[in-house]
Amino acid sequence: MKVNRKKRVSNVDWYKVSKDTVRGWLFILGFLIFALMVAYLYHKWSQFKLKRDTLTFLNEARALAQQIDVETLNRELTRRWNKAWKELDFASLAFNSANFEQAYKAALSSKRLFMSILDEYRGKVAIAWFSNVEGKVEYKRAKGTSYIPARTKVSLYPGDVVRSGPLGSAEIMFRNGTLYKLRPGTEFIIKGAGKEEGSKVELAYGWIDLNSIEASTKVKVPGIVAKVEENSRGAVSYNKTKRESRFATYEGEMELEFEKSGRKERVSDQQMVLVNNEKEVKKMDLPSRVELMVPPNGVLVDLVREKNLVLEWKKLKMVDHYYVQIADNSLFVGTVLEDKNRKKSTAKLALEGEGDFYWRVAAVKDGVMGEWSMPFLFRVIDSSVRFGKEAVDNKPPELKIASIEAHGNIYIIRGITEPGASVMVNNENAVVEADGSFVKTLTLLHPGRQDIVIVAVDSSGNHTVKKIPVVADF
Repeated sequence: MKVNRKKRVSNVDWYKVSKDTVRGWLFILGFLIFALMVAYLYHKWSQFKLKRDTLTFLNEARALAQQIDVETLNRELTRRWNKAWKELDFASLAFNSANFEQAYKAALSSKRLFMSILDEYRGKVAIAWFSNVEGKVEYKRAKGTSYIPARTKVSLYPGDVVRSGPLGSAEIMFRNGTLYKLRPGTEFIIKGAGKEEGSKVELAYGWIDLNSIEASTKVKVPGIVAKVEENSRGAVSYNKTKRESRFATYEGEMELEFEKSGRKERVSDQQMVLVNNEKEVKKMDLPSRVELMVPPNGVLVDLVREKNLVLEWKKLKMVDHYYVQIADNSLFVGTVLEDKNRKKSTAKLALEGEGDFYWRVAAVKDGVMGEWSMPFLFRVIDSSVRFGKEAVDNKPPELKIASIEAHGNIYIIRGITEPGASVMVNNENAVVEADGSFVKTLTLLHPGRQDIVIVAVDSSGNHTVKKIPVVADF
């Protein structure tokens, strides 16, 4: 009997061990099946995205090709045209054969070639170009049917339509020296530009800031034409839902002409005119422009030593409050933080991570906001992380100036620096691309001989300075 009990116990123990083992193998098998399903679904999703993106590039390349008159191309552009068409044909064949990876590369190459051809093909008659683009901004040619993503240096012509999305902004320089800035949610049509007649645009909706230097500029909204005099800064907006127009002059003069009545209205320095339904006119004074003080532009902040940063600006009299914005780009698209009702002339920030940040402030009085201050940059680093993983960097960043273009007192500076570095031109921040290339539109305040000072600062705080002597004649 005792022997039988021991065998019985042994059988029970053996049965228990086998059951746990089976459960373990079932868990592993289930996990493997789940992992395979995830991998399969990810592969399917990747193929779908690749197919969709390839089809988009194919359609965009075909649309670009339709805008070019092949018979007018020179020998070099004709050669590139043929290459672009070969890439497009190959992409179409690869796409039809479900070889989406090769089709994607060929379609993208074809699109880029057609875009470069179109830029040079129309270069002789271009009246404006994108000098800075952030977020979603698109343009459509006068005879085109589809919108094309905007990029810096792309030329614009009479009849072209430009629009920015809810998180998009751009700066556009006209040949006559007028600088336009599109705020998010804006669309306008380019009408023309010349030394004598000035630039002309028709605002469909949204808000544009402008700076006319060498010639006057005209902005048309429904029922009203605003003529901004030479050497003036201002803004024009139109809300098509409310049928409400705003015309602001920060510096200089602006004249409004009402098309139906022929009435004229002057908008002088630091004034804004609000027009409802093209009839009701209300004129208001604008608050003064805010001057930023602390921290200085381009300051480097180390999280090891500072967890907070205090922003300070010059306090203005007779204002209700301030509007503060902080963003990770100089056009303030998709702000990181904003305070629309700041009573004090200071703000304390809690620093949480590395990055380049821009900040600006505007004063508000009686519900009317004044001009934004000049934006300042501050860079946040964490030396404990940076220097704990790699050797200390004491090498100054590379800084090369590619070109400087003069348009009256507006200068466009292009160059390249170390990727990840920030650049300031005459204490104003420049837009630096991922590859280190940068472009800066600079307005000189005084004529005569002077230096344009360009400073590049890398993530370790090393800097390189270059001074370019110029003689401003305006």
